Amino acid sequence: MVIDIVLGRATGRGGLEKVLTQVSKGLKQKGHRVRICQMSEPDHLDWVQTLPEIHYYEQLDKYKYEGNIDVFSLALGYREFISIEGKPDIVLATHTPIQSLICRLALEPLGEECPPIISWLHGPPESYGGEKYLYYSDAHLAISYNIYKKIEDIVDSDSIIHYIGNPVDIDNVELINRSTGSIELLYVGRLDNTQKRLDILFKALSKVNGNWRLRIVGDGPHSNELKFLAKQLDIEKKIIWDGWRENPWNYIDEASLLVLSSDFEGFGLVLVEALSRGIPVLSTECEGPDEIIKDGVNGWLYPIGDIETLQYILNGLISGEISLPDRINCKESVVHYRPEVVVNQLEEILLNYTIIDDLFEKLKSFKGLTIEEITTELYEALVSKKINIDILFSFVEKRYPKPLLSKWLTNLGVLFWETEKFDFVIPALKKAIDYSSNNEDALFNLGFVLKSFGESELSNYYLNQIANKTQEVIDLIKLSSISETD
Repeated sequence: MVIDIVLGRATGRGGLEKVLTQVSKGLKQKGHRVRICQMSEPDHLDWVQTLPEIHYYEQLDKYKYEGNIDVFSLALGYREFISIEGKPDIVLATHTPIQSLICRLALEPLGEECPPIISWLHGPPESYGGEKYLYYSDAHLAISYNIYKKIEDIVDSDSIIHYIGNPVDIDNVELINRSTGSIELLYVGRLDNTQKRLDILFKALSKVNGNWRLRIVGDGPHSNELKFLAKQLDIEKKIIWDGWRENPWNYIDEASLLVLSSDFEGFGLVLVEALSRGIPVLSTECEGPDEIIKDGVNGWLYPIGDIETLQYILNGLISGEISLPDRINCKESVVHYRPEVVVNQLEEILLNYTIIDDLFEKLKSFKGLTIEEITTELYEALVSKKINIDILFSFVEKRYPKPLLSKWLTNLGVLFWETEKFDFVIPALKKAIDYSSNNEDALFNLGFVLKSFGESELSNYYLNQIANKTQEVIDLIKLSSISETD
């Protein structure tokens, strides 16, 4: 499988870059080709060495300085790349919503040969703008349940969204010691006060009593401003500024607590990295961290911008009134983010879509096939190849009229029943009715199946929707009613 991960431009440092490295390497190890495609070189070229391959589909320096996005130019650039390097089997429109539009413009001329496009945002949709562009993707990956809900509110109700967390190396790291003297606080990340709001942390620390020290590993656009603020608050002597480190955890010998004061996070990768090393975390209750942190188990959450609550928790930790969580408990709280777990989930999702494409190739001339042959092919895709029925028909419905789809699904439901694939029966028949509410064959079969499963009331609900009730339908309704009185 050839997978294109298409994004605007990653700088080469940060959580996004770490995720792309982990995912591309993991998928390559499983035999897939992963092409990272961005418009131009990253600022920090050492990141390039960590990737299986990277390509640049447009070289426009003005983006670096002005932030301008010429959508059509980028789409043409990616289209030209494909014409030279070949069509991918699937495309991940990555990082921002507008990438969905860019990929669609680039690939739409391929017509029925157009590979599936799946969006893969790495932050809340509203933080990038252009949320409406998500409509141009066929399906969506969500790195948190909060982002899942936000995408759900934006796109069509029948759009497919998959939750999949970000991968973090959990096993190949050692637990970091805790300091026995003062409380050693840690911040790892960009010094971008627009999002990270280190001013909130500094103001809280200026009111904290006792023995503490803050170590900051990172750099960014607001470095000088934050150093000036620390001096104004008279806490500069308690802060160690380490600057940016390629592998920050290699430089950290001991830590009591990692602290975040962000207004928003896409995922909160640094939290998982800290927890995997046994370091508890204290973070604002924003999207991302609120799915990672369990109060009192592996850390604490406090309201966004709430200096007093942050100060209260820090004072409690320093005085001993609040105890730090156990290191092993911290590590065990994030085991589900192991790279192999996430990559396996992602591979399974992507394979679903490529198998569907293969199925379309096989069934291009449906007119030449009998209804039984079509049903058999769809049956094999759903049962043998384990394709999700909603994923399959979200693509099929774009090519065929709904009454026809309803007929196929009715036949599928019957075939599932006859072959005792009971888990598939009801979803197939319900979907048949979704496509055609007056499909009497589907209504009867669903009523019959539900009656067989003891769901008499629900069975009657569907049977009563049949306009032209035969004696068989009437008898089945009566039988269901008798069962209820018994």
